[in-house]
Amino acid sequence: MSLIDEVKTICDRLAPLGWRDLLLDITGGGLDIFQPITDKLKATLTKPLATIDRTQKGFEDFHPTATQAITGGRPAHSLLYHALASLQVHPTVTGMPSQNLAHYPSFEELDTIENYIYSLAADQVDLTDTVIAVFAYQYREASRTSHLRHADFAYSRTGVARCLVPRCTGVIYDQLRREELWDRYCTEAPGRQRRCVERYSIVKRA
Repeated sequence: MSLIDEVKTICDRLAPLGWRDLLLDITGGGLDIFQPITDKLKATLTKPLATIDRTQKGFEDFHPTATQAITGGRPAHSLLYHALASLQVHPTVTGMPSQNLAHYPSFEELDTIENYIYSLAADQVDLTDTVIAVFAYQYREASRTSHLRHADFAYSRTGVARCLVPRCTGVIYDQLRREELWDRYCTEAPGRQRRCVERYSIVKRA
């Protein structure tokens, strides 16, 4: 199955759970994620949107110059990704959190959409002198980014998210907040420092 087919499966699942109506409202009817065939969905996701209402809750910090549901290589410029990844956005009429966690994208679904975003820029990337680096990262609202301008990814400075909580025995993905949380831990002194990674990404050296 191609990435766009996987994205369609995700959109088809989430559309009737409030996300279709939300995105139609935000874009003045310009973005409909429920499409009959993959080609129509792809065209819809990549076309310029005439309207994006940034006054609605959760969309105030969406990138001010972005105009597409999916912008190749740029998750922070992708309205669909912002809607699904921002912890301030909820698929409800009131804008309040849904009580049903199944109404939110899973970690794997967000990862698939992110992979699709980067796949659209794959032929534009110069891999000459590329260096692989590992970073922990998270999509955050503007107030929690380093530049404070718009919602964007925040990366760890060392490349590894260190867990200083003794005996962390696992993590869970919180679909409401769309981030990882420690599952179980205790407070006794650890025998050695343990490491837990939030997310990994490969980046190109500037």
